[in-house]
Amino acid sequence: NSLLKEALTESAGRFEKSLAESKQLQEKSEISRKKDWDQIQEKIKQLTESVKDVHSSSQQLENAFKETLKCLSDDLEGHIVAETKKALSEQMELFNCRIINMDRQLEKLTNNLNLAANNVKQAEEKLFRFDRGRSILFWVGQVLNILAFLGVIYLILNR
Repeated sequence: NSLLKEALTESAGRFEKSLAESKQLQEKSEISRKKDWDQIQEKIKQLTESVKDVHSSSQQLENAFKETLKCLSDDLEGHIVAETKKALSEQMELFNCRIINMDRQLEKLTNNLNLAANNVKQAEEKLFRFDRGRSILFWVGQVLNILAFLGVIYLILNR
């Protein structure tokens, strides 16, 4: 019995000692956990601030990019408008030169047509003069034919 009491006492002592060590370890673990938790909270706070800074920088960069893009777009639009105006003015000059050339050609063509019309008119007048002369000769020929026919009939009847 005394051995059992001794073993029980010894076991209770070890249990007490083990319980005390366990409490100590638990307290150390709790302290360590709190430290870790505080460090994690601090790191989360730092990361949140970093994310805010990155977001702010990103927003500033985006605004700067938009402004630069708008300036480039305006410059490009101005350049395109200038180039388009230049090309249109060149085309207008070319078009005007072509119109002037066409006007000259049209004037020459009109002069040639007027000349041809005058030539046709003169030829028509000559033809009518010639036609009148031909008409007179035709009728004179007819009268002479009738006279010759009458002369032949007269000769036939008088013989």
